[in-house]
Amino acid sequence: MYENFEAQLNNESQLMLYINQLLLDLGNTDSFIRDENAYPKLMNLILKHQLEDEYLIEITERLIQNLFVGIGNKDDDTIFLRSFSLLVLVGIIKRDEALNFLTESLSNYLFKSFFDYFIKEIDIRGYVNEKGWAHSIAHAADLATVLIESRFYEYDYAQFFLFGLKRNLFKLNGDMPYIDDEEERLVFIVDALLNKGLGINELIIWLNDMNDDLLDLKPEGLIYYRTKKNIEGFLKCLYFRVHRFERYDMLSEHIEFILRENFEIDYK
Repeated sequence: MYENFEAQLNNESQLMLYINQLLLDLGNTDSFIRDENAYPKLMNLILKHQLEDEYLIEITERLIQNLFVGIGNKDDDTIFLRSFSLLVLVGIIKRDEALNFLTESLSNYLFKSFFDYFIKEIDIRGYVNEKGWAHSIAHAADLATVLIESRFYEYDYAQFFLFGLKRNLFKLNGDMPYIDDEEERLVFIVDALLNKGLGINELIIWLNDMNDDLLDLKPEGLIYYRTKKNIEGFLKCLYFRVHRFERYDMLSEHIEFILRENFEIDYK
């Protein structure tokens, strides 16, 4: 089917069947089918071809539904469908910047669904042997970032993004912290929120709350130390992201204080 890509595009009666197959193959455990065929071809359709709004809307609705297929399961193959649907939704938001095809009701549904997904996802594996990248939290961070940058973002949404962000920093893969740069990708959420007007004081309060929640885990022993690794990596990435800018001096100084006091790291 993939060999006849252009022919499928020119046959309107076959187009939706073709799109449906691509959507299914986002969850294929064969990384060649998923990563090298289904995902790039869907992105090509969305970003470079003049699909009618009805097709784009139907694709969006299907992708949102995919986020909850197998949600709550751990270490099973449904993670690939959820994770790669997140990535294609990034393309949907980018295409909407040019075409404005998303309705207010559909965008509200997307935001609400994402907030729900971001909390409920518990399969946070990065690379899966013999099957390739799952990387759900990194992909979720990518989608969160473009949602914040989108025309539908509202200031009140910041609290939901920050709540989900903190929850994900406290997630472990079994008893292991993130190992595939998920913390670095999560920092881009904060960067986007700051660019959309999140106040420095609000962010500092959030950082303090997160630090307090971490200290509450101390009696848990191993869980505390592994979660601490997640948050340490996140704070380091955030520090180097903001400390270059004078307007963030107060923020970078506060991050440095937390790292020095609770993580024994000093950048002086």
